[in-house]
Amino acid sequence: MTKIKCIIEAASLMMGTIFLMTGCGTAAEAETDNTEKSTTIVESIVIEQDKIDYPFPYGVEGWRLVLCTDKAAGEKSTFCFRIYNEEKNLVQEFPCEIEADELIFRFDKELYNQWASLAVYPEDAETSRVDGLLFTWNYEEQRFDEDPIEIPWYDEVIGYHTFLVTDRQENGETRVIYRLDSEIRQPIELRDWTLTWDEDGDRTARLYIWDCIAESVIYDGVLYDGKEAWKAVGRLANDEYYQELFLKDLQYPGSPTVDETISTAKYITGGEDSWHLENIDYESREALLTDCGFQDAEPYYQYFDRFGNLELELYFDENAGRGCGFRYSNGLNYELEKVIWCIDGFIFEGISSEEWEDDSYSLLTWGDREALEHEDITQVLYEYTDDEKISSYEVRGLTENTEMQWWEGMEVTDDFFLSIDWVYRSDGTLYRRYYNHNSRVFGTAGQSQWTYYDEPGRSVYRHEYITHGSHEYYYIYNGDNEKPSYCLLLDRDGSYSTPSMIVYR
Repeated sequence: MTKIKCIIEAASLMMGTIFLMTGCGTAAEAETDNTEKSTTIVESIVIEQDKIDYPFPYGVEGWRLVLCTDKAAGEKSTFCFRIYNEEKNLVQEFPCEIEADELIFRFDKELYNQWASLAVYPEDAETSRVDGLLFTWNYEEQRFDEDPIEIPWYDEVIGYHTFLVTDRQENGETRVIYRLDSEIRQPIELRDWTLTWDEDGDRTARLYIWDCIAESVIYDGVLYDGKEAWKAVGRLANDEYYQELFLKDLQYPGSPTVDETISTAKYITGGEDSWHLENIDYESREALLTDCGFQDAEPYYQYFDRFGNLELELYFDENAGRGCGFRYSNGLNYELEKVIWCIDGFIFEGISSEEWEDDSYSLLTWGDREALEHEDITQVLYEYTDDEKISSYEVRGLTENTEMQWWEGMEVTDDFFLSIDWVYRSDGTLYRRYYNHNSRVFGTAGQSQWTYYDEPGRSVYRHEYITHGSHEYYYIYNGDNEKPSYCLLLDRDGSYSTPSMIVYR
């Protein structure tokens, strides 16, 4: 009786790829790990091979996954898997219906329900684009689900249940973002990227981005305006903007849960030391508006996402200095029907006054300059776009903060202090500013900030991390004015959003 010898060429605990090559030899030539390989003879011969380094989850770390070859007389070999527990007892055996002489294994934790799945591909899947099989780990039953999911060869996992597939041709490239849906157990196509280019002459390129769920065009244009469309080989000029359009705000079907009760924060202020905050639950949107005297009013301000979905609604009496409003979310069910619901509400009485300061190109936020005076700056880095707009700023240096030492005896070296990135639209207008600082130097308040701009380049929305949650700023303009008239600040903490209304001088 012959056995098939298994050679594992590369292994990874969590994110890698294993190449498994099979070759024939005699039983005397086979390697055995000090344990005799078992064989079973029924109508075919099942031959065990070497262990696969699958990262079993907590509680079953000592288990073993083994690939077997099922050799039927006169037919091509097929594969199956066996799982043994720590006592070397057989726990599970299931088939792997892939015909190949060599298999590739991939284990990615975030691909399915935060447990490493077993993705199995033929050896040439990366070039042939042949689909593989994904066996998902069932943590409750401590075994693999034996009904695999067909999955294309993917470049990388880019988020929970989300992965990217790229196909490059001579004069073009397609990218597809998939969502692996655990309810229907199949990949769903979320967004397509099609880039084509002309290798001759000016090397112009055309980009088309399509959202499959919203069924809408995100971008469609020629990436050439008298300058080359390429920053480097395979990378577009202004690539950060196009990547953000492609990767952000992904929508996918699910099972949205809607709570009819509207959790509402009511904030009343009469000055710096006079304020009152209470939390109220309303049964409906109409009940809140009626209680605030806005039952017959039109919204003073609304904020929509880039797909036209309503995210915020404000009712405001400028003369009385009071108002109320709602935050909204939306999702799709598995029938691809849009579901919209109110996340929470807010009520305010009293407004504060501040001087408007446009920090779009400010290199330091509050507290940064004072903190940096106590540190040794070793490096300040700037980057600019081709038309000389600043695109990134970074400060590095030495710090006296001993908490920077991750373990005892570690030498303090150059470390990150703060960075700012600016992203511009294809027409050169500012699209987004991202600020980030070292929390061990400056604290956690305002540690990260995302500011988005409208086409005229005005701040319209900012999301800011704070220790207990986040701050959301909505800038409200009167017509085409460059300076906002008001800013609605929502302090989000758990189920409530505490409002503050600011009028700018």
